Amino acid sequence: MYLKKAYYYLFYKLYKFWEYISIPRFWSDVKASLSIDLLILFTIASIFFYFDLSFGSKTKFLICLILMLFVSNYLFLRNSNWKDYINHFEKLSKTQNNKGTIIVCTIIILILINFIYSIYWMDRRAQYNGTGPYSKEYLNNKATQ
Repeated sequence: MYLKKAYYYLFYKLYKFWEYISIPRFWSDVKASLSIDLLILFTIASIFFYFDLSFGSKTKFLICLILMLFVSNYLFLRNSNWKDYINHFEKLSKTQNNKGTIIVCTIIILILINFIYSIYWMDRRAQYNGTGPYSKEYLNNKATQ
């Protein structure tokens, strides 16, 4: 139950963020849900990058991505349950809301830093192993062009 409430609070904070910066204000619920999906995608991609896992073919990856986006947005937004949580979190005290904002911002920043570092890690590993753009075949082919 705590994880679900944390998910809804993250949604609430992103919803309020999109409401604040959007002109005109529309589809903030969809933008917040897509933002959460993007954070999940960054987390999963980081795991794949750290452990050198393969996504398989691009077609499979795109199908999984579209399916994830469709299912999460459809299941989350099709009922008005999220509106009840927005109203519930609106009633929190200012200090609780400020603490929540700091926690949510910290989590988002950590996910983004982790994703960027995982790309750096993958590049350093490829350079160390001599694979990808650091392979001898690639470098020799590039030098002859």
